[in-house]
Amino acid sequence: MSWNIFKKENPNKNNPDLIKADIISTIKILESIKENITEDSEFLWTSYENAEELNSEINSIILRLEQQDIKAISDVYLHFLPTSTFQEHSMMNNWIEKYMKLAEKFDQNYERNKNYA
Repeated sequence: MSWNIFKKENPNKNNPDLIKADIISTIKILESIKENITEDSEFLWTSYENAEELNSEINSIILRLEQQDIKAISDVYLHFLPTSTFQEHSMMNNWIEKYMKLAEKFDQNYERNKNYA
């Protein structure tokens, strides 16, 4: 008997192709984010000092996703929260519209996988 009766099953659990597609999509989203992180970027309202530091964090998450670590999607989620890293960076560096589109795509991936992550 399983005592973990409250944990929801991932609807993608039996569909590894869909999980893989969400991972690939999330990696592409992160790569698009990185395109907007430059040495000239402003980081005042983020917890990062510079582009190298933030890109290093993103690269480590991408590496985990490439290794099929679906739990890394929770780390990405933290960066997409309102007033968190990606939103603050986008607002300070004039790419908020692109951010909003990427956030919408990420939210779809996250919703499908959040109980599994």
